[in-house]
Amino acid sequence: MREHNAIKVAKKAAPCIESGVAGDDVRNAGNDEEESMMRGYKYGLLLMMLPYWVPMAVADQAVSGVAASAVGAVPSPEEDYQAGLKAYEKDDTVDAIRLFYRAAESGHAGAQAEMGYILRQGSNYKPAFEYYRKSAAQGNATGQYGLGMMYAAPGEYQDFAEARKWVILAADQGDELAIYEMARSYIKGGLGLDENARKDPEALNWIKRSADIKDLSAIIALADAYRSGKYGLKIDEKQAKEWDDKYKEITGLKEVPKKTTKRR
Repeated sequence: MREHNAIKVAKKAAPCIESGVAGDDVRNAGNDEEESMMRGYKYGLLLMMLPYWVPMAVADQAVSGVAASAVGAVPSPEEDYQAGLKAYEKDDTVDAIRLFYRAAESGHAGAQAEMGYILRQGSNYKPAFEYYRKSAAQGNATGQYGLGMMYAAPGEYQDFAEARKWVILAADQGDELAIYEMARSYIKGGLGLDENARKDPEALNWIKRSADIKDLSAIIALADAYRSGKYGLKIDEKQAKEWDDKYKEITGLKEVPKKTTKRR
């Protein structure tokens, strides 16, 4: 999923940016994020043509069926989906959307999640929501995460209880972005979690899970918690140092950014 790549970059860069560190990792992250934004913009322009492509895709499917009767099988939804991924990697966005659309309309959960992402990038929220909903209903983790994030966003679909439900379902399937989102929400607020909810023992569970998949924000939060006793942890300087060392190992930095206390 393209969104996953973009947020993984942001996840890596955020602690460095907050601390004022501007290393190569941050610059590279910015370049990748800019590229992702440009692709999203391209999607938006191409999606203006989507109503014209729908009959073309249907006609293409019908033609493929006629041709296949003579030469072989019609491409399956999975084959269309895989071909769509390859087209995207080649930056052939037009063909990628055509293939994703055809697979999605045939009920392919992964393609439905892709269409949800593409449509949301183009600010086509209603069809994006429907594609995500169909994908999530089939148990697709990417679709579940996407649906959860649509419920979390401001607007007509906002429902934080539903947002948490779907993000947790995705996280329980091992979706890294969903795990990161839960941890981030407990650390900084999000998904409708207020100050009291963020002190819940469940916070530590999500922060540890996210730190285990190299989420730098979670690693910093966990090291800080071992020093301060936050989240009910017993103060343990040795554990704090181990997480500091993990941060340095991942980033190549010599120092870990220190949290700053804002003046009231």
